[in-house]
Parts: sequence; structure tokens; C-alpha cells
Amino acid sequence: GKDKGEDFSLLVEALSKADARVLAFGQAGPRICKALDGHVPAELLPGGFDEVMEAATHRAVPGTTVLLSPACSSYDMFTSYEERGTRFAELAKASSRDAER
Repeated sequence: GKDKGEDFSLLVEALSKADARVLAFGQAGPRICKALDGHVPAELLPGGFDEVMEAATHRAVPGTTVLLSPACSSYDMFTSYEERGTRFAELAKASSRDAER
């Protein structure tokens, strides 16, 4: 999402405890990856929201969770957080249906 100058190093402790992997994208993606470097596995992905969701579902193994956890506003991609959440739900449902086939 849009970079507003947040201190992304504050994410390190929580993400480390969660055994998380971060897929960062958008304007703030490079700064997020830099802040997490050496602490939490983080990957900068090209593309937009749909492409990142596709990458996340392909990287997930059975039994893992794909969590949408925006660190920034996404007004560069969506008109509201509701629209972003709706799109996440649509893509998650489609991915789930594909996995059942």
C-alpha cells in the first residue's frame, strides 16, 4: 500500500512469535522488507493485489493460514477497506474451490 513513513521494525517481534512469512508489495513493500530483513522471512512481490494473493495461495501448504494484514492504507488500489476485504474474500473462496478440485 501507500507508504506513510511508518516504522515497520515494530512488526518484527509480533511476526517472529507468529512464525510468519511476509509477502510485501506496493509502494511500501521495499521498506517493509528492509525493516524485516534478518528477522522475518519477507519477499517483495511485483504486481497488484490479485497477483500477490495468487502467489500467497501457491506458497501456502496444507494446514497453513493466509492472513491479509495490511500495514498501510490501500487507497492506491481500492476505494475503501471494505472493498479490499471483499476482494480478499472473493479470491480466498476461489482459491479454496480450486484446491478442492
